[in-house]
Amino acid sequence: MLVSVVIPTFNAAGTLRACLDSLLAQTWRDMEVIVVDGGSTDGTREIIEAFSPRVAAWSSEPDRGIYDAANKGIARARGEWIYILGADDRLFDATALERMAPHLREAAAEAGIVYGRVSMVDGNDETLTVIGAAWPVTRKRLDSYMSLPHQGAFHRASLFRDHGGFDLAYRTGADYEFMLRVLARGEAVFVPDVVVARCRIGGKSSSAPRHMLLLREWRRAQRQHGLANPTLRWLVAYWGALLQRAIYALVGARAGARIFDFVRAMLGKPPYWSRLR
Repeated sequence: MLVSVVIPTFNAAGTLRACLDSLLAQTWRDMEVIVVDGGSTDGTREIIEAFSPRVAAWSSEPDRGIYDAANKGIARARGEWIYILGADDRLFDATALERMAPHLREAAAEAGIVYGRVSMVDGNDETLTVIGAAWPVTRKRLDSYMSLPHQGAFHRASLFRDHGGFDLAYRTGADYEFMLRVLARGEAVFVPDVVVARCRIGGKSSSAPRHMLLLREWRRAQRQHGLANPTLRWLVAYWGALLQRAIYALVGARAGARIFDFVRAMLGKPPYWSRLR
């Protein structure tokens, strides 16, 4: 089997059906789907049960968060490559896996990660931005932030056997710590012509406190892997997050978002922050 898709869930009844539909509509069939739920109480379990004839495995029990659920799913995976899809997200179209499959089969043995691009969308499914850059650029930036789009990344299963799973000491940045761990001397392959997934952003996940927590966890992971001093990119991001939190506290989130989008407009960039609600 080429690909195991692992979906960690918790109280995702509003989005899980579309996520699973996007997988089951794929033209590429050499895959399995594994759903690991954290004991949801909002109807998520009932959705999983309805899809159970078409998924390889599923469970629903209390866990220690999204990375614990991912580790459980990885432990059950049989594929050569593992792809972790958020329950709020979807594959970009019905051919996403078919278009990635040749690159997975042809990847050199030293390439532990093969990744495409990711469309970041708002609550109306409108694209805010498309992320993903060539590996030399991504590698250069990886010591500052999570420059490799995780929702576009396929992990060789042997990485988890050789390096262990996600570190549960990280609440929001375990994927970044894992990338620093396995790519310190490893290689990745970028597939520029494939947009793998549509990833929803906004709400609590984009709040200033959550963003500050993420930046601090990134810095902790950097220190853990020998990056004693923060890079200029990380410092700029951290100062920007502090400024954002201060402005939002002063004028409110709505007005603050307009201020930040005005700055983006001055730089020739499209609106972003005001579209996250």
